[in-house]
Amino acid sequence: MKAPKIEAWDENTMLVVNTFLREVETLLNGQLMLSGNLSTEVVEKTFSATGIETAVDHGLKRVPTGFIVVKRELDVEIYSSDRQWSTDRIYLKSSTDNPVVKLLIF
Repeated sequence: MKAPKIEAWDENTMLVVNTFLREVETLLNGQLMLSGNLSTEVVEKTFSATGIETAVDHGLKRVPTGFIVVKRELDVEIYSSDRQWSTDRIYLKSSTDNPVVKLLIF
């Protein structure tokens, strides 16, 4: 369906369009939150032991494409296990015993 061609904008239409564009500009200039505007889930998880696969539940309702460690209490690396991820769970391992990490799953 083609959008109707606008021949001339009245003053009210211009006011609405300008207000909308100012609001979009405000959002794009540092007001967008990664976790609130993209399909992501922030999860805090405690891993039990080095190299042991840990299931991490998420609420994305789709198979994620990846994750980022956004906070950690110990010097630790978090990495994927060999198990296939699902629409409600990913499987990860840690390089240290008992780390608590915050993950951004996307």
